[in-house]
Amino acid sequence: MAGNLISNSGVAQLRADHQKLQQLMHRHQLMNSAPAYQSPREDQILVKVTTMVTPKASGQLGEGLGTVYDIDSTGAITATNRDDITVYNIAPVPIPVDAYVMCRRNFKSGIWLADEPQTAVVRLIYTPSFPACLLIPAMA
Repeated sequence: MAGNLISNSGVAQLRADHQKLQQLMHRHQLMNSAPAYQSPREDQILVKVTTMVTPKASGQLGEGLGTVYDIDSTGAITATNRDDITVYNIAPVPIPVDAYVMCRRNFKSGIWLADEPQTAVVRLIYTPSFPACLLIPAMA
């Protein structure tokens, strides 16, 4: 029995399969050797407000200044040596001085947007027939 036990087209198919497997292995090795994903820049920070962050009004975001803080693995926070940053407010209520707020970078504009403060917006209604004031959530 001289020669190949499989046809020439079978040999060609084996070569093609072998080449494809080599490429897949090479790609897999590259993926596993690459470092874990690292954001090219910060996208979330803790900020302590230093000047009141005004509320959003008339389609314009409110803004104010704040100091960036680091958070370690134990939950301790420390001020950084960075310059104060401008923080933009998407909420209809202001963010007061000395409040801590998480900020996220808007990927298109690069500005820092403060998370909405945990504040209830209400309107007071007084009726003579019911002398107590009612707290009714306002529509923002």
